[in-house]
Amino acid sequence: MSKLIYSGIARVQKNKVFWCCIISTVVFIVAVCVNQYYVKQNYNASIVFDKLFLSYAMLTGFVLAIFSSLFLGTEYSDGTVRNKLIVGHSRSAIYLANFLCCAAAGLFFDLVFIFVIGIIGIPMFGFFKNNLWVIGMLAGNGLLLTISYAALFTMMSMVITSRSINGILCLLVVLAGTIAAGILLARLQEPEFISGIVISADGTQHADGWTNPLYLKPEIRAIYELIMDILPSGQSLMISDAAAAHPLRMALFSIAEILFFTITGMCLFEKKDLK
Repeated sequence: MSKLIYSGIARVQKNKVFWCCIISTVVFIVAVCVNQYYVKQNYNASIVFDKLFLSYAMLTGFVLAIFSSLFLGTEYSDGTVRNKLIVGHSRSAIYLANFLCCAAAGLFFDLVFIFVIGIIGIPMFGFFKNNLWVIGMLAGNGLLLTISYAALFTMMSMVITSRSINGILCLLVVLAGTIAAGILLARLQEPEFISGIVISADGTQHADGWTNPLYLKPEIRAIYELIMDILPSGQSLMISDAAAAHPLRMALFSIAEILFFTITGMCLFEKKDLK
């Protein structure tokens, strides 16, 4: 399998989509930093560098969806899979090598993001506000999340033959997951009490507060938090917001998803008719 991994990494380095993803990531970082610095200077807003640093967790799903579907899609369109089988490589070795290549590419995207945001963001917004141990845990969760996304997209790309259909489906999975996670996060962030100004009959005003009907009860809140920790898109929102309540649980779910997607994908690929 080492030969497959070596040739796969060589293909990644020569792949135009890979370099386009890197360039797009850098452009995105620069654009976000410039925009946030403009807001900071002109509106006296407080920009927390922690969230900017961890925002790669939001980007990684979309970037990997594009790269994995196009990169692995050529395995079928160019007949590479059949050629590998003809020379004696097993299906499991081919699958694992492709997964490792996608995971390595995803982690490289993350490292590029972290490196560039560090160089540009720290002079603009200052250093981290949170404890470095907390930032390190969240960043580690983000890297595990990237591998989890790589496992998911490898499974989809190795099972779905059409590169265009697979690319659309991968992006839709990330987009739908992000929308669903955003709805859940909005409910989790509802305040328990709502405060406001009440005007009495005689025209006097006084501050008052009342219970928010949208505030989640403890048992429902626990279910919402569990779903957020399970969904890769939920994890990405929590990490990028620097507000993950259960980083260890998130890491365990990511590891479980990596194993599940990889084993499921290998089983489906073993049964797939490649003729």
